[in-house]
Amino acid sequence: MALKKINMLLALLPLLLAAGCGADREAPAPAAPAAAETLDVGGLVPVRAVQAEEGASLLVVPAAAVFHEGAMAGVLVVGEDGRIAVRWISTGHAIGAGLIVLAGLDAGELVVGSYDPALRNGIKVTKSQAVTEEVQSK
Repeated sequence: MALKKINMLLALLPLLLAAGCGADREAPAPAAPAAAETLDVGGLVPVRAVQAEEGASLLVVPAAAVFHEGAMAGVLVVGEDGRIAVRWISTGHAIGAGLIVLAGLDAGELVVGSYDPALRNGIKVTKSQAVTEEVQSK
C-alpha cells in the first residue's frame, strides 16, 4: 500500500513542480470587450491647462478620475475612436478638487471624470450631450 502511494506521489511530482506557486506566471489578460459593447459615460472631462503663479502652464484632472494600482497612478482616457485606454500618469499636488499632472497627458484630452472599475480598456463610450456642450462652450 505504501509503495502505491509513493509511486502516485512520484507520478504527480512533475506536475506539482511545473505548476509552482504561480508567482512567476503572468496575470491572465482581461477579456476583450465585445465589439458591440458601448457605454454612455456622462462624466467625460477635458484635461485642463491652468496658469500657475510663476506663469507656467499646469495640467489638471479631477482627483476622482485618478486611480491607483500599487505605486502607479492612472486615468481612463477616451481616444478619438471613442474607446477607453488606461493611461499611467505622474501626479503632483492637489489644487482644489483636482490633481496636477506632471506627465502622461496632454491638454484637451478627455478623461473619465470619476474612475469606475467596471470600465476597461477597449470599451467604446459615448459622450453625454451635456459634457459635449460644456466642452464646446469653453
